[in-house]
Amino acid sequence: MIFNLVNKYKYFLPAIYGVIGVVLCGVLIAFFCAQINCEKCSLATINPSVFLMPLLAYASIGLVGLTIGFTRKTASEKNALDFDKIRSELNDAFSIIAIVRKKLAAHDSTIDRRKAYGYMQSLEGAVKKEREDAAAAEKAVVPGATTDSTPANFAFMMYSAGGKDQAPHSFVYCAAAPEPQAVSTKACTVCSASASAAGATAVAATTGAPGGSAAPSTPGVPAKPVEKTTTTDPTFTEVSKAAFRILNAFEGCANAIRYGIYDEDFIYNVYGSQFIDFYELTYGLMKSRQRELPRAWVNFEWLAVKWTLRRKITGVTSKEWEETSYIIQESLAAIKEHTKVRPNPDKLQKFMDKLERRKFPA
Repeated sequence: MIFNLVNKYKYFLPAIYGVIGVVLCGVLIAFFCAQINCEKCSLATINPSVFLMPLLAYASIGLVGLTIGFTRKTASEKNALDFDKIRSELNDAFSIIAIVRKKLAAHDSTIDRRKAYGYMQSLEGAVKKEREDAAAAEKAVVPGATTDSTPANFAFMMYSAGGKDQAPHSFVYCAAAPEPQAVSTKACTVCSASASAAGATAVAATTGAPGGSAAPSTPGVPAKPVEKTTTTDPTFTEVSKAAFRILNAFEGCANAIRYGIYDEDFIYNVYGSQFIDFYELTYGLMKSRQRELPRAWVNFEWLAVKWTLRRKITGVTSKEWEETSYIIQESLAAIKEHTKVRPNPDKLQKFMDKLERRKFPA
């Protein structure tokens, strides 16, 4: 309960601590004045430790609370760096979403919310239809195709890559099983042609000659796999998987922010735009899923709406960042002036101090 209260009201406990401290000081001052004004008491009989010990004990409590607060703030900022690792693992998913976003963008490069809502609303239905079409295609049988792994009218034939008996031999399929009574070179013309073509392909593949499909290989060095470059658009299934991966990662980040594990300002300054932009893109998908599961991605939606309001209130660039940008430009101008005239580092020190004071952005 106290933990949730501190997360919700950051200045609640410090305010209570300050009020109790003022009351304690007032009570001790009243007792001290009563002892001084006492007719039977004297300054020699007053024990200062009676008044100092409560103040020192209360100050130590405040020091402990201050240390815990700084430690927790530092730990949350350190934990926020873990989300950067999680974010780097989603680069492939973001590349797919970037293609979709480009299709749904308006003329000013912002997301067309109407198009994005309709696309995401129908995404799950499109994925279901795509899977049904794939299953139907697998069940379809190609006319004239056989299901046996080795057809009955095929036979193995051995051929030599070289022209000698000592040369390495390989086995290939013959187009038809040779008849026992006519085993000659004419009977297996097709087989010989197939063997020659296969041998030429095998030699070209291993030596790197023209016509081979593999690159020349160096002994002891593994061959590099051939990378496939695709320029086609992603399927609905790929888009759905990418969107779900990102939504689940952002949901975990938002949940950690709500419970104080991640520092909110740190995540907002780095990934605030991505959260807001992705929320606008996948709003239709979230709402279609929330009809069945009302709690789906609630933390992410809470954080995205909160940061959208924060951006509307403070603007895309806050006053703090505008002042910092002005100081940067002013410092760059001072550096250029410093190189033209006689160098004087003391003139540049004031700009260094200004930038140092903006070390921790608001």
